[in-house]
Amino acid sequence: MIAGVQTRLTAALLLIFILTAGIKVHLSKGFFLSNGGFEYTFIIAAICLALILMGPGQFCIFNK
Repeated sequence: MIAGVQTRLTAALLLIFILTAGIKVHLSKGFFLSNGGFEYTFIIAAICLALILMGPGQFCIFNK
């Protein structure tokens, strides 16, 4: 992902993975991370969604 190769595909696969973990493990424990909640997985999912929508950006090695 750092190089900018297949950033959107990689972010989409990671989003699926993190949403599955959030739903199956963390959702029943509430929001806050201190209780084992989904706070951190929510942040990672938001970052993955931003990468999917925005792409790798101007600093990637393989800029299109």
